Amino acid sequence: MNPQAISLVIARILLAVIFVVSGFGKFANLAGTAGYIASAGLPLPQVLAVAAAALEVIGGVLLIVGWQARGAALALAGFTLVASLLFHNFWALPAEQQFMQQLMFMKNLAITGGLLFVFGAGPGGLSFDARRTAAA
Repeated sequence: MNPQAISLVIARILLAVIFVVSGFGKFANLAGTAGYIASAGLPLPQVLAVAAAALEVIGGVLLIVGWQARGAALALAGFTLVASLLFHNFWALPAEQQFMQQLMFMKNLAITGGLLFVFGAGPGGLSFDARRTAAA
């Protein structure tokens, strides 16, 4: 087995787990998710809650299996960056809240970087995308 292909599939899975778990969590508590979205002043919080949950679950699963992985990674990267700016804006919070929100913001930046790496490099040899390209 190719070590690069193995490391890329593991990386995709590790990146995707947070989205799949978070997406199912949002689906399990849509009212709470919508309330959190509304607290940021965003319009249509119920619609955005369902959209965010669906994007996380579908994008995460696509990333895991490596099907349309570049598009899924780019969508999740954009989502993560926007969510970071809207919900982890540590610079605008009282001092006692800044540490945790800055930590969440930096974690999200790292995840965004990993997703952009998948977008740029592709999902690797152990993916449906690679199988589809090889068959073409």
